[in-house]
This record gives sequence, C-alpha cells and structure tokens, in this order.
Amino acid sequence: TEGVFRSSNGGKTWISPTSIIDSDSKLSLHATEYYDAAYDGKYIWLGTDDGLVRFDQTGVMWEGNWKIYLVSQPLASSNESYCFPNPYYPKLGTLKIKYSTGNITQPVTIRIYDFGMNYVRTIVQNVQRGGGLSGSSTVLGETDFWDGKDENGKVVPNGVYFYRIDRGSEEPLFGKILVIQ
Repeated sequence: TEGVFRSSNGGKTWISPTSIIDSDSKLSLHATEYYDAAYDGKYIWLGTDDGLVRFDQTGVMWEGNWKIYLVSQPLASSNESYCFPNPYYPKLGTLKIKYSTGNITQPVTIRIYDFGMNYVRTIVQNVQRGGGLSGSSTVLGETDFWDGKDENGKVVPNGVYFYRIDRGSEEPLFGKILVIQ
C-alpha cells in the first residue's frame, strides 16, 4: 500500500489522511511515496519527491494544519514554464507542470501530446488559475499535475511528450517531458 499511515492503538489499525492540503495556500500534495518521517515534539515532518510536508495536529489523528514546501524554483517570467521531475517515471508519483498566468485570473487548458504531436490527454480544461485561485502564489507560479496516463487511463509508454498550456488570450506555452519506465 502506498501513502503515509499512523496508528493510535499500537499497530492494530492504521489510518491514512484523506488528503494533504496546505492550510494557507490550498495547494494539494500528490505524492504517493514518502521517503522519511520525523516528529520534533511539535510537528510531524514528511519527505517526498514533491518536497517537504509539515503537519501540526490540532485534533485527533490526521486533524490539523498542513504546510507544503514544494521543491521547485520560481519562474523567471510569465512566459516561462517547466515540469518536474523530468525525466519522469509515472510509477513514482505525478509530474508537476509549473507556469504563470501573470497577475491575472484567466482560464487555463493543459494538454499532453506524444512526439508526433498526437493528442494524449487533457490535464485541465478552462479552469480558472491565477489571482490565488489555484492555491499557489502568482509570484511563484501555478502548478498542475499529470499522472502519466492517457485519456483511456493507461500509463503512456517510454518516450518524449510535450505539454501545451493555453492561458486566456496569451500565447501558449510549450514544454518537453521525457517519460521513462
């Protein structure tokens, strides 16, 4: 089983959080593998390939406040985008696609294409991003996720893929993804 679990009865039953959502930014964590966990007397810390997560328990078991520290760099301009991890191994989590909408809220559509520019999947379609609506700061950029699957729910084969980000009336952004199994 993938994920993070805790037990309150010596390991007889295990409970996983229903979701991990940053209490301030509303950004959600999409990691399925956790590489480390620690408790410092106040917080539970979790290490993932997405970054670091801090949990401050305020209720029972998984009730409390989450803080997510993603491992990504700020964008140099509103015309820049990138994805990580790249190369991408779908069995180890999700691919993060980072981009900017500038300082405005606008509809965003992200599509994935194979090397021959054949359509593979739509990640988001006409979803409002920017202005803090997506849960990530416009200064740091927006982040959307791809699980490495095509429109039929099958994991794509090894190869080079491209993403296209349409942002309102702005010029589309493009990027390359290397998928390895």
